[in-house]
Amino acid sequence: MFPVIETVSDVLPHIQGNIGFFLTRFDDYDVIDYGFVGDDTFRSPMTLECRGLKFAKDGRLIARPFHKFFNLGERQRPEDVDWTVPHVVLSKLDGSMVHPCVVRDELVFMTRMGVTAQSTAALAHAGENIRKLSKWAVDAGMT
Repeated sequence: MFPVIETVSDVLPHIQGNIGFFLTRFDDYDVIDYGFVGDDTFRSPMTLECRGLKFAKDGRLIARPFHKFFNLGERQRPEDVDWTVPHVVLSKLDGSMVHPCVVRDELVFMTRMGVTAQSTAALAHAGENIRKLSKWAVDAGMT
């Protein structure tokens, strides 16, 4: 089950003292993210959520991208996987995940660290239908 996160105050107690996580304050929003992955970085359901959480300046959660997931070999050795049961195995492609958010009443795309060159390019590339779907998802609380 995923933890309930409504404000930045719900998260801060779970990352204090953990040097893998940081809070970055921008003019219009704040971001909680991780800088590196160590053995103890993601050891609770709440820390697994700290992958680019975005908060309004009043502390409200405004975007919640995918939680942390691990590649084969990061937490479990390939030889420890029971390959006799069905699995879905996908190729991992390098790139930046983008997600929608509304900042100053304007739809933006963000990466883990917020509005970046990659997310700005993705928004410019998105057609009107993608923008409408993204705005609908944000308004419905689905980010």
